[in-house]
Amino acid sequence: MIVISGGQRGADMAALKAASLAGLRIDGHYVGSPVKLPSQCERQLIEFGLRRHPVKAYTPAQAFVIRSMHNVDASDVTVAFLLHASAGTLGTVGYCQTQQWGAKHVRVPKTGRSVHVSNQGYRPCLVVLSLVDEMEVCDAISAFLGEHRVHRLNVAGNRDCDEIIVSRVLDNVFGALMRKNK
Repeated sequence: MIVISGGQRGADMAALKAASLAGLRIDGHYVGSPVKLPSQCERQLIEFGLRRHPVKAYTPAQAFVIRSMHNVDASDVTVAFLLHASAGTLGTVGYCQTQQWGAKHVRVPKTGRSVHVSNQGYRPCLVVLSLVDEMEVCDAISAFLGEHRVHRLNVAGNRDCDEIIVSRVLDNVFGALMRKNK
């Protein structure tokens, strides 16, 4: 399996670290800073195997949207950590569901569960709404990946979500996946 990420802090970075630890391939694009020399963060993304997205004629906000849509387009499914309302993560979920960017396109019913699966629309998307029950989230992600026989997984989410908890969840999921495939 190949893990795709946009490389932002939070859920994206947690996915990169967990994938690297599990020995999975990593792909995706990040939006670089406008300065010529890469920052320490950019160097880390390059070490993970991400490439700078070639968008140049856009505002930074537009570049993040285009990069996020490209990462969804390049994947089989997306797992989105939507632990609170966030324009970027809501936009990604909306794009998965409708192939149109924006929060107004998102359909995530309030069920009280930790996750919501959206198999209808442009790309299947599992939305993690809470990390209170980590085992439920691990089981749901594992079942989702198995159901869709995923080759290319896009991971997106809030920049300010708890990277340690998301890493632990993805370490469990990716570790179990690697053990199963041996």
